[in-house]
Amino acid sequence: MAVYSILIQKSDFSLSLLEEGIVVRKYTVAIGQRADGKSRIYEEDLRTPEGVFSVKTTHILDNGLWF
Repeated sequence: MAVYSILIQKSDFSLSLLEEGIVVRKYTVAIGQRADGKSRIYEEDLRTPEGVFSVKTTHILDNGLWF
């Protein structure tokens, strides 16, 4: 089973999907409204959080079902 990870780079507004550490897809993304370079202090401060997070899926929806 392949190991996937997601890397978000705030500096160039990108999200990369990595398979076994190799970039397989790259997307442009938006970040928090307060792009002043300061770390997030509290949940409602409109800054994009930083850190390492886990993504757990139990069911993945087909892209066509989102609209």
